[in-house]
Amino acid sequence: MPTYNGIGYRWTGYNIPSTPELTITITDDDAQMDWFGSGDSNQLVTTSDGNHTNAVVNGGSILNVRMDTDNDGVEDVVEPVAFFQVAGQWYWLPTPGSSFETGDTLLGNAGGWVDSGTGWDYEDITCFGADTLIDTPQGPRRIEDLSEGDLVNTDNGGVQAIEWIGKSTVKADGDLAPIIISKGTFNNDRDIAVSPNHAILVEDWRAELLLGTDAAFIRAKDLLNGDTIYRMPQPEFTYCHLLLDGHFVLQTSGMLSESFYPGPAAMQALSLASKNEIFRRFPALCMDTDSFGPQAFVVAKSYEAACLPTYA
Repeated sequence: MPTYNGIGYRWTGYNIPSTPELTITITDDDAQMDWFGSGDSNQLVTTSDGNHTNAVVNGGSILNVRMDTDNDGVEDVVEPVAFFQVAGQWYWLPTPGSSFETGDTLLGNAGGWVDSGTGWDYEDITCFGADTLIDTPQGPRRIEDLSEGDLVNTDNGGVQAIEWIGKSTVKADGDLAPIIISKGTFNNDRDIAVSPNHAILVEDWRAELLLGTDAAFIRAKDLLNGDTIYRMPQPEFTYCHLLLDGHFVLQTSGMLSESFYPGPAAMQALSLASKNEIFRRFPALCMDTDSFGPQAFVVAKSYEAACLPTYA
């Protein structure tokens, strides 16, 4: 089964400096830590404090927490953290890009579970590969050459200005390996690399029966067929995030797919600096991650995507 490693801490309560630093190793047969009490016996954890070795995890979720990062007793930042429970004991891990360091203090709950009833994905990065060509009024341009304020063509909103562009370089193996959409699969005139959670716009009559719409977003990981759509593991890979003033459909070498949507899961995966840049442009997101507006199209769930063509 895939293995996921991270730095975390044993939960000892609020207002207590978080030590010692632990290595958390989780093995799972799927890509998500399920919600509490899920009964998934394939979620196993080993903690470097010696308390647990391949112990079954009861489940977990993301909680927004107030943090004191200089130990003066005053809140410095609010960040999502990933909690899980094993044998009655809680553990937690800072999410990617966190400003939290060993010895800092959690002060309290800042609004409850991010999505009650849902666990957390081990991947949660939604973006394009750095060399992806984006359609613009000046013609196709590499996403890594674009800047804030540049204009791009969208399929559902005309020409839009780029509000923010970010980059994430990650260890690109296992569930974080880029997914290759082979030339011609979705009218694309070249191979395209995207992250597992990046959504492709698919138009198919079966979508109308399943979802009530003839076009829907499907995550790349739910389109894998081992042939024309496949993972390509490598030591590391740079993904680019392209944020517009709303959720739009971009044309990438002939393929239609989404612009960055700053929902809870996607925001968790960003660095603190990137989050702050987005919050400066969209301050309402600090309090309500739903304030950005609706997604451009319905996003199919994995089991719904399984009923659509394999695009081999």
